[in-house]
Amino acid sequence: MDKKVLAVMFAAGIIVTGIWLLFFFNTAVHEHSEVSVAHTAVAKMEKISLWQFGKEKVIEMDTKLANNLISTLEKVNLQGTCTIFEEDVEKLKQEGRIIEITFREPINVTISQWIEPEDRNHIPINASGYRILTNVEKIVFVLKGDYEGNILTKSADVKGYGCWAISKDGEIDKSWIDEIEKALKLNYKVEEFSVFEPEKVIEYDKNTKTLTAYVRVNCCGVNITVEKENNTYRIIEKQYGELCRCMCVRKVTIYNVPVGAMIEFVNKDGVTTVLTPKVNVAGFCGWSTYGKCNSDEDCVTDGCSGQVCRSRFEEPLVTTCEWFDCYNASKYNVVCKCVNGKCQWVRK
Repeated sequence: MDKKVLAVMFAAGIIVTGIWLLFFFNTAVHEHSEVSVAHTAVAKMEKISLWQFGKEKVIEMDTKLANNLISTLEKVNLQGTCTIFEEDVEKLKQEGRIIEITFREPINVTISQWIEPEDRNHIPINASGYRILTNVEKIVFVLKGDYEGNILTKSADVKGYGCWAISKDGEIDKSWIDEIEKALKLNYKVEEFSVFEPEKVIEYDKNTKTLTAYVRVNCCGVNITVEKENNTYRIIEKQYGELCRCMCVRKVTIYNVPVGAMIEFVNKDGVTTVLTPKVNVAGFCGWSTYGKCNSDEDCVTDGCSGQVCRSRFEEPLVTTCEWFDCYNASKYNVVCKCVNGKCQWVRK
């Protein structure tokens, strides 16, 4: 083969390899950058709240849900014409259903709106021409109500909220709402349990974050449900039909329960019993109400096994009567005291 032809082929090979390497490294850097941005956004989150009919429910900081929310914001590609201010958001909290994220410090988020070259002088963009929302300090996801399907962003240097949506085939795509609602749902199951006297009231697997509770309920005419408020899980016995004269045990399994969660059982008469409000997998497992106090004398131990540290200004607590070695305050060298105006267990 002619030497000139070989030289041309060799040069072409070098050029193709160079282009491929350039593409590979750019892609890798871009992917790493996107992951880093999402990670930074989640790390800077101060609070995630679900608002519905004027009531706020603070959502446990779940990394998967937080990433899902940021990923949804990154998909917006359509800027709305709506003008929204703080009073409009307050109205949504009262009349609609929204998720509100607040950040400890403002973040920058790249969205899927591509900016025409002639418009890039006054709009922040990334290297690929996609818009960057800068100094975002609050995000509102509208699940129901006015502006449903829109995502609102509040920047530190702007008075009102930006109004954004995901456009697909010329229409606003609201499918993300279903995905978020699924992520918000509590995952649990209720089963019959043949042993009337289970060895433990509560079992907790720290690796899978799965909690199992055994509760005694009426054998007839009741349903067992689980509700979550902030960091408290309530197992609720609800009557729907005629009761019978026997009691049965139900095994309630709740998934993705964080360490430190509070577990309560509410029977059909509305009486609340603390099962074991603090899930602790090692060491001392007593718990504190963090009730108001002015001195150590305002703090008392309570519960059938003395495992509760509460304020004397609070109502006495009803707990189940079983003894666990991790309730032994003397063994773990802890004492119920007033610290910063709150009753709590502390090391001696």
